Amino acid sequence: MLFSPSGETTQALVLVGLYSEANPAPEHSPGLHRRQYPDGAIIDYDHASHALTATLPGGATVVLEASGGVTIEGDVTVNGMLKVSGDAKIDGTATAAVDVIGASKSLVKHVHLGNLGAPTSPPL
Repeated sequence: MLFSPSGETTQALVLVGLYSEANPAPEHSPGLHRRQYPDGAIIDYDHASHALTATLPGGATVVLEASGGVTIEGDVTVNGMLKVSGDAKIDGTATAAVDVIGASKSLVKHVHLGNLGAPTSPPL
């Protein structure tokens, strides 16, 4: 839309991006900045709640490459399987709700041979 109150188009003001039913506002929150992509991917940053969200369409992947490393400050929740290719170092306590398996040995169910050569009971 072109506004030219004086009739001189070189002095006009161009108004782009009016919201309508065909082009609705991305969100009703004034603190939200949204970037929407043609494949359906959405990246939101809500500066009022300090939250960054990336929603990708089915089958999408994320690759983060940083030769200097990646640091995450804060708690991390992973919903799904976590696969680590390489060594892992934990400076603290690792807690498992069910079991820990290393080299096909269960921490919970493993047994040893006792003094008489018979298997011991699993750990209590």
